[in-house]
Amino acid sequence: MSFFRSEEHLARWLEQTNRQRGAVVPLRQVWALAKAWYRDPRDRLWHQRTRDQSQQVLSAAGLTGDFWELPPA
Repeated sequence: MSFFRSEEHLARWLEQTNRQRGAVVPLRQVWALAKAWYRDPRDRLWHQRTRDQSQQVLSAAGLTGDFWELPPA
């Protein structure tokens, strides 16, 4: 994961490093995903997520499309 100040900053970095653009996600969306994804396993209600539950967490954070599709279980 890389962080950029702006689209222009990203464009310069891509040109300088000769890399292809991947998914670009605003920091607020990354934070929403992190809060939902990283739960406390010490919580007595904690349980490991299924693939579908994990996909729902991504979708709830607004991360949809082919890039964010988890492989079949």
